[in-house]
Amino acid sequence: LSPLGSAQLLCSPSNTLIDAAKRPIFQDMTQPLSAYFIETSHNTYLEGNQLSSRSSVLRYVEVLRNGCRSVEVDCWDGAEGEPVVKHGYSVTTEVFFEDVINAIADHAFVASDYPVIISIEQHCCASQRSRQGEILERVLGDRLLKPPWDEAKSDIDYDALETISPWSARGKFLVKSARGCCERCLRALPGYDRCIALPTLKLTKPEKAE
Repeated sequence: LSPLGSAQLLCSPSNTLIDAAKRPIFQDMTQPLSAYFIETSHNTYLEGNQLSSRSSVLRYVEVLRNGCRSVEVDCWDGAEGEPVVKHGYSVTTEVFFEDVINAIADHAFVASDYPVIISIEQHCCASQRSRQGEILERVLGDRLLKPPWDEAKSDIDYDALETISPWSARGKFLVKSARGCCERCLRALPGYDRCIALPTLKLTKPEKAE
């Protein structure tokens, strides 16, 4: 048996640990997302190790078709204003962010109609973050779940936020990412921020007491 055949055997439905009778969803799927274990992929774009392997959009196709509901996209500044996906500070190859989003859009709901979380590890400058916002809105369209937006404050309208459950977000994409221009100035960046349904915050070390 070849290495590829072994991998296919290990990942095949006939080798699953889950009782086939329990594969159909029978739980209550109307609770907040935080109440569930979510099948997640780390460094989804990599075909091998984190230092020197190849990046490929086909990895997104594979994991989504196998039922994964959260994929990771590590974004870095690319040439000519086009953001790329790669593992930073390594010699891994890179793929265009737009190609990754197109692959996700085409294959997200083959295995399940429950929402797909696009977890973006953000390393880009403001202009390329804005470019990402353009791509997300154009490619994902009405399937991109956006937070309610307060135009006056140019920020999420937290008073109008509703709880997101797997059931209410069926067929939708949820972007999880840090908001704003950059980690230093934290200036709002509406073209990108309005795409983020699941904003994240970077933990900082507490200041020492005098």
